Amino acid sequence: MEYNINAAPSFLGHTTGVGYAWSNMALGPDAYGNMISFGPPMFGGSINGDINAVDETGTIVWILPSSTLASDVSAYFSDTIVWNSGPIATVLLGGQYLACSLGYPQVNGSATNNQYLLIYEFNANPAPPTFKGAVWIFALGVQSFYGDGRCFLAGNQTINDPILMLLDGWPGAVKTLTIWPSLTAIIAGTYLPAVGSAAAGQVALQRYGYPAALGTNMLTVARYNTNQGFFLPGPGGTTNHYVYFSRGDMLDNAVAGTNINSEIANVLGPTYPNGCMVKLALGVLSYVAGDRVTAVSGTLPAYSVDNGNWVNTTAVVQIPFLDEFIYQTTSTAGGTDVYSGQPGITPSPLAGLWFVSFLMVGISDSAANRANASLLDSLRIFIYNPSSGIATQQSGITTVEVYNNTPNWSGLGPGTASQVWSDYNALIYINPALGVRICGCMTGAYPTT
Repeated sequence: MEYNINAAPSFLGHTTGVGYAWSNMALGPDAYGNMISFGPPMFGGSINGDINAVDETGTIVWILPSSTLASDVSAYFSDTIVWNSGPIATVLLGGQYLACSLGYPQVNGSATNNQYLLIYEFNANPAPPTFKGAVWIFALGVQSFYGDGRCFLAGNQTINDPILMLLDGWPGAVKTLTIWPSLTAIIAGTYLPAVGSAAAGQVALQRYGYPAALGTNMLTVARYNTNQGFFLPGPGGTTNHYVYFSRGDMLDNAVAGTNINSEIANVLGPTYPNGCMVKLALGVLSYVAGDRVTAVSGTLPAYSVDNGNWVNTTAVVQIPFLDEFIYQTTSTAGGTDVYSGQPGITPSPLAGLWFVSFLMVGISDSAANRANASLLDSLRIFIYNPSSGIATQQSGITTVEVYNNTPNWSGLGPGTASQVWSDYNALIYINPALGVRICGCMTGAYPTT
């Protein structure tokens, strides 16, 4: 199997892309094998990052500027819309569509509490995606700060299933699941006409909080807790929501601090100190149109710990991942390297099955054992069966060298002793024809604290 990392020396080791704070949070590639890189909105800032497609060679094949998103949706609604923050971009439907969430814009010169969802269809390289439609909610009490606004599909993840968007409740960083119309409905312009008290494109805010304190401080910009979970089909068109908490999550939340998740600190951490997989069985989800104005709210079902359903080919349970806090180079205890809570999610060529791929970046290992001159990644690739809810790890743990300072990236290593290699948002993309692709932001520019 071939392994490749999409980054380019011309971008000083960063994920290839144009815009601010290049980030890679789309959990799969587009239909043409491109990684989607973008500049996310940052809390309290006015950052308008562009969306980029990066091909196998690390070349930008197209750019979708934030200004184009504004002009597309302005023309669609016959308004003048100016964004206060950049887009969050997600790949949907096996790479056929791009979902872009943008929050709190000025509309016709006035500030709003609106949250927009724009849909684009990918084209063959090098053409940028084509705008297909948009909807919006009056989002008072929820927002896309902290890097939120990532989208998923519910149910069997077809073009007719509802779109799910994770937002933050406000005040306080409390994760909230919102349910939106399907790709089919948005592309067809079902909600474009104004009806009654609903303005053009407006749909009802349908929001659900997490049980207990599970959703508190589940951020994308904290040290651990950098985790919004992921969604997979369940039996009979149901939706399962999974959240992986690593050994690092458990340890970090055991110490008082601003971004502590009390459910981890008081319930999950003491019982599962080495990590666990949490599952919320959401049942059959649907968008409730109603009058398109009246908000719908509720609480998600109670969670369960699902470690026992993540196994290897001989049915041995794999979670917690016991190679966390283990140096990859020496196989001895040490460091704080963990698997990311954001796995790559890719449909399998086998009907109805899904690849779920976890990645551990050897940042501590590189500093302790490799003089920061090279970097190892460890991969765990599972095949998930919606009918049984069982995910089976394939071929054990694979560890590969993704960076070597001398032959690959001369001059791009950490500049000082206080800097280390980091890849906070690296992801694995599975291409059944070509193998595994590791994509992310590989740089020595971040300090250790």
